[in-house]
Amino acid sequence: AVARDMTDRRLREEHEMELSLARSVQQGLFPARAPRVRGFDIAGTACPTAAMCGDYYDFVVLDDHRLCLAIGDVSGHGLGPALLMASTRAYLRAYLDTLPEVGAVLRSLNRTLAAELESGRFVTMLLAGLDARARTLTCANAGHPPGIVLGRDGRVRARLESTAPPLGAFPELGVEDT
Repeated sequence: AVARDMTDRRLREEHEMELSLARSVQQGLFPARAPRVRGFDIAGTACPTAAMCGDYYDFVVLDDHRLCLAIGDVSGHGLGPALLMASTRAYLRAYLDTLPEVGAVLRSLNRTLAAELESGRFVTMLLAGLDARARTLTCANAGHPPGIVLGRDGRVRARLESTAPPLGAFPELGVEDT
């Protein structure tokens, strides 16, 4: 009985250590700070309710006046969704380097995820491209809750509604820029 109790205790401690390590790795995927863009206040934070989850946000600077803002979530909680979001982040950053429009990025990301995901898994994502020089924001939203653009006065200037189903649910997805 003592040996079983010690074994259970050791396994529990190992599990807690693995969860702690996985959480620190996941937290390392979030940006350390928001980019500074003249004329815009940009911020982000994540407050996961579970030790590991599929929550995601990111700022990807494309050049001296353009950046993309990404907000996503993988269905479910735990190690599997956290790992799926890590790979989704990697694919997203690779596609952002090669494709010119946020809708095209999400269409390519969808094809990749649809080929890899097990049945019932999906990723919601809002991807917005900010051109600070032109002062424009383009958006593509695949199944994610709406984003909100606030003006200087704090009033809602735009709602970035979903225009497509979640990523990975269907091989062909008609995500368009708005």
